[in-house]
Amino acid sequence: MTFVKWLGGDGEPDTTVWNGVTFKRGVPVQVADAWMVEKARGNRFFEVIEGEDRMAKARAARAEKRRHRM
Repeated sequence: MTFVKWLGGDGEPDTTVWNGVTFKRGVPVQVADAWMVEKARGNRFFEVIEGEDRMAKARAARAEKRRHRM
């Protein structure tokens, strides 16, 4: 899976639409279009996140933190 996150800039709105895809500032969006992913890699206002299900990783990290608190 590939996710693209719009970082935005100072004074910009909280959302932007690019190639028909709506991005909220700081919220990763799954993108299947290889062209968009490559363009985002070269754009300083976007971050490309690749790999497995990012939510599964986040849940595992939270669970690990909870185990250490007990």
